[in-house]
Amino acid sequence: SLNQRKLYVSTDFAEHWKLLLDNVLPNFYWGVEGIDSDVDIVHMEIEAGMPSQAIYKACIVPDCKDATFDQIGPFIADSLVVHKEYIFVQKSSSYDSESYLVVSYNRTKFQRAYFPGDLKTDDFMLLNLDDGQVFIAVNHGDYVNLYLSEVTGQYYVLSFANIYHIMRLGYFEIDFHEVQGMNWTFLANKRERSGVQTYISFDKGGNWSPLTVNKSCSVAKQCLLLLEVKQSLLLSSMLSQTNAPGIILAHGIIGQESSVFTSNDGGATWLKALNVDGTPLVGRYRFNILDQGSILTAVPDGLLTGLSSKTVFYSSDEGVHWKQQEFDSKGLIVKGVLTEPGSLTMVESIFGHEGPGIPWTVLKLNFSNVFSVKCGPSNYSDWHPKDYNNAESSLDNNCILGQNIVYKRRNPEANCYNGEILIVRTEKNYTCECTAEDYECDFGYEEVNTDCKQTKWFDDTYSPPECDKGGDYNKSQGYRKIPADVCIENKSYQKKYGKVTTVCPSIAPSKLTIALEARKLTSGKELAFHLEQAGGSKFDSKYTWDFGDGSKPLVDTEFQNASHKTHIFSVAGHYNINVVAENKKGKANVSASVHVQDPLVSVYLIAPAAGKTGLSVTFSVIPTSSTRMVETNSDHVHFSWTFGDESVGSLPLLTWNNSVTHVFNKAGSYRMSVEAVNSVSSVYKEQSIQMFDDAEILVLTFSSNVNKYMSSPVILELFTLRIKQQLAEDLGVNLARLEAVVVNTVPTTVHLYVFPSSLPGEETATNIRDTVISQVQKGVLGVNLFGKLYEAGEIITITSAEKLISPDHSSGPNMKAVYIATPVLVLVVAVSLVSFMYCRKKLHSLRQYNILHTHDDSDALLDDDEAPLDLNVDFGTRESSRDDSILDAGGSHLVMVTGGRSSDNAENC
Repeated sequence: SLNQRKLYVSTDFAEHWKLLLDNVLPNFYWGVEGIDSDVDIVHMEIEAGMPSQAIYKACIVPDCKDATFDQIGPFIADSLVVHKEYIFVQKSSSYDSESYLVVSYNRTKFQRAYFPGDLKTDDFMLLNLDDGQVFIAVNHGDYVNLYLSEVTGQYYVLSFANIYHIMRLGYFEIDFHEVQGMNWTFLANKRERSGVQTYISFDKGGNWSPLTVNKSCSVAKQCLLLLEVKQSLLLSSMLSQTNAPGIILAHGIIGQESSVFTSNDGGATWLKALNVDGTPLVGRYRFNILDQGSILTAVPDGLLTGLSSKTVFYSSDEGVHWKQQEFDSKGLIVKGVLTEPGSLTMVESIFGHEGPGIPWTVLKLNFSNVFSVKCGPSNYSDWHPKDYNNAESSLDNNCILGQNIVYKRRNPEANCYNGEILIVRTEKNYTCECTAEDYECDFGYEEVNTDCKQTKWFDDTYSPPECDKGGDYNKSQGYRKIPADVCIENKSYQKKYGKVTTVCPSIAPSKLTIALEARKLTSGKELAFHLEQAGGSKFDSKYTWDFGDGSKPLVDTEFQNASHKTHIFSVAGHYNINVVAENKKGKANVSASVHVQDPLVSVYLIAPAAGKTGLSVTFSVIPTSSTRMVETNSDHVHFSWTFGDESVGSLPLLTWNNSVTHVFNKAGSYRMSVEAVNSVSSVYKEQSIQMFDDAEILVLTFSSNVNKYMSSPVILELFTLRIKQQLAEDLGVNLARLEAVVVNTVPTTVHLYVFPSSLPGEETATNIRDTVISQVQKGVLGVNLFGKLYEAGEIITITSAEKLISPDHSSGPNMKAVYIATPVLVLVVAVSLVSFMYCRKKLHSLRQYNILHTHDDSDALLDDDEAPLDLNVDFGTRESSRDDSILDAGGSHLVMVTGGRSSDNAENC
């Protein structure tokens, strides 16, 4: 599945497949012949360590030999576009929500794309990348503009402002159509104060003018034509075909009248489609072009309207006249119209339903009887497309982008068909001498009284990419030749419009940003960082990286080396990474804060083995790494809890606190679980607890020497265990009938639970309670915290034992003072180790093992400071026992979010 992120390749026509690479996002491209060093290169997006981010990689099949030519750091996933000489990705700024475009031209180093002014850029849509120029739509938030680039695709000038657009979830749509067969002609709708107006360009976006029915029309209401330019997956409102140059069908409005309109001269003039009775074709239609333009068809649409139709409308003279033909006496709700690619055939198929609930019907419409003979040479004539927006265009000047193109086309009135052999369309194609129309204002310049002057917004910190390594560069005089233009320049035009060789300037560095390849920063692992510089010169700048962890700063005198760094943080914590760029003109710096975390390796669970129904039970955990106890607040650890008594389908309890309370309302044995998760790992632990309906509860207090041991949760757990052991031994009571819970540490107070027994001959809970009270009053009960091997002076005396008269629902352990205690001393660690050694030696009967589940060792996917999204986990149905054979059990579990985790399989006592 796509979620597995595995890309496979076959070199024997899909008979055998080989894994090419893991972690590949479903957006990849084959290499381009003549551009890439090898046509077997695959350009890919690789999963990055942050949500919705990717890393660029290229490799050669079948062994994925690395062919990545530039490291650009993380970018927005699914934004990679590879087309001929261009590669685009979209990146986002680390300091704000702005997105920006990065481009590689001819597989050279990626460079940031620049747009006029200080406009925010949110999203991009590539419209045309042919003829050595990029035509692009840019979403600026409240409006969308169209821009044209120079040959490298890095610097853009405004082509069309405020195009009509609709914002969708995660993308935007625009009203734009590129006329097929005439790839220099564009149609677009523009938002204006008076409403929406259609504009047309005949020179690939260089010049635009409002669309009129024809150029001689003078009355605005009768001239201005508004076309529906929107392209939808359900229905195309406009149609043109490569093999029928100049022919366009569209839905449009003049004044208040809507109809179908056609053009046979590439959009210069338009005719309203009229039926044989003179009525216009009103409504929604599905268009088709047959036989290279000799037949145009319009079938009423039923997909969007739900209406049934019996008639197809068609024209055999390029839209001048229309006829109709009934195709189904019952009527058909038309859902689509199909024909063979290339528009060479005279046959089209329409499909739909004859009524609701009725299966599909497909009808084939054959128009070959419309014409009786095949066209001959006399039935064709030359057609000269023009740039009708250029005042210089005339009968003697038909140049468009430096070319004079002549098409051979069938005469509209000819009563013949073209046939299925493709007509050679371009009869003549020669270049023209350059004029002022073949140039445009360069990036950073605008037209003022027919001249190009530097704009106010032009940034003086701009340093051309040719100057990255110093030397000379070609400085603009304010003009640039239109990249798609092939006109021939003479010397006078080169002097005015050409570029001037200039020494690269030294400019103070500015606009630095730091990008991280991953947000899950793990201590002890190599992490990658990227530096980007959008202002100032690079060739004479020095760059200093300081990672804020006491390591030696890294200094580079070349930006290419300074732009990509790796570093290992050996200790978890918050670090401030700082980069300083400086030259003789000035300096700039940028900082980025990172949170490095230790992987969690285990959790120490503090929980009673038994309790009384109706009273709250407190569960606490202490997560640990391989080197330390993890402080849950500063390390942003989440906890997911289940208690075994949840209803089917309920979600786990998610907390930031490492301690929770829970009330069990029914007696029985329960299996509780907890998962501790930080941004780089997770660990899981579970334990059984037995709940009783009846229990005698005693409040125990102790001699003052107990206070010096209450600084560690581990010692507290050992303390309650020793209380149970000592009392069970002194009173001759089954250990399972006792439970001790610390409820306060200042002063130290313990609730002792005495549970009833179902076995005959054993003491009642009441008798045990009374015996404890009696013995405490005599001063003969105490706790030897570390066992009999230690001096009697370490015995902690139980100074009082009183019956708990009115137990409340907050009788769980109050660990506040313990968790606030500042140091975890070396002494505590040593004592903990001693206590564990004692427990392992003396308490085999109480040994409890965790189930070992199948895990992988990959990083968990919880991001720093982000709550998990998927908590649909069912822990309550897991079976377990204390038998050691359960260690052989298999299985797996899902916790909080998909990801790896390590299991804490230490013995607990």
